[in-house]
Amino acid sequence: MKWWLKSAPAVLAASLVFFATASAVSALPRAYLLIEIDPSKPRMLQQLRSLGLSNCKLLAEMIYPGEVVAHLECTELPDVSRAVLEVSRVEGVKRTTMLMIVNTP
Repeated sequence: MKWWLKSAPAVLAASLVFFATASAVSALPRAYLLIEIDPSKPRMLQQLRSLGLSNCKLLAEMIYPGEVVAHLECTELPDVSRAVLEVSRVEGVKRTTMLMIVNTP
């Protein structure tokens, strides 16, 4: 039997594991949030940006007084729910609306 025939199954298996792992790691759920805040509270935007959300990153920007739009990216889908709940519990947040969740390939 030729040497490359003997090693072909091992190379194929290693390739499948690599590509399956790479695609699983790169699929990150993202959510877009509309956050209604109390405009009379100072430094609300800074407070939202500095939240310690485990396994998530939050990019927030005020679109006009009292309204913040945010992009949330997490490592797993359950983390999105926990992060949205954490954002809604911040003092001065009146309402948090999730606009969309997408998985990036």
